Amino acid sequence: MPGLIKPGIYLTNNIFSLYRFNIPNTKVKLYQFFAYGIILINLIIQLYIDYARGTTHYHVFTILVSLALLIIVCTDAYRVKKGKPVVPAGLLIVIIAVRWFRFGNYFAFFVNLLLWFLYTVSRRNLDIIISETDIQYPSYPKKNIGWKEVNNVILKDDILTIDCKNNKVYQHFLQNSEQYVNEEEFNDFCRKQLLEKDA
Repeated sequence: MPGLIKPGIYLTNNIFSLYRFNIPNTKVKLYQFFAYGIILINLIIQLYIDYARGTTHYHVFTILVSLALLIIVCTDAYRVKKGKPVVPAGLLIVIIAVRWFRFGNYFAFFVNLLLWFLYTVSRRNLDIIISETDIQYPSYPKKNIGWKEVNNVILKDDILTIDCKNNKVYQHFLQNSEQYVNEEEFNDFCRKQLLEKDA
């Protein structure tokens, strides 16, 4: 399956249609604040260890990472005002984790790597991909929902609803979906898949 960027309808190898809907990740800013806190707490603890050990030459590292964090925070504040996405801070978490490894604190090293992984996963693009074969839902790990597992799929007034036979209902608001998908054509496409798979 090709790497698709823009939401909408696509034709793959002239064989079947593919719809991609991007779900706004509304918690990205919250996760970014958590990242700020993780980095700041690590810096304070590492700075304390530096003073306790008398390793003053490591203070340069703390200053540089602190400056990088300050730049990211200021850049994010500007980008949020402009309606743009925040800057990834995952690299700083990895750098701090590596320093914990150099300290010999392997527990802190693995904890920060885990936090980096969770932060990276939380920032991923959330795309629902609907094709003739199945529905790919952006949970983690990605969930493939067969048409035989679905009661109904409908797009109405920018709201996409996926009603599964296991009583689970996925519903998401898609901003300005009419700009890239014809609602009637999409619903006809979904009805066709449901009828064919139930036949």
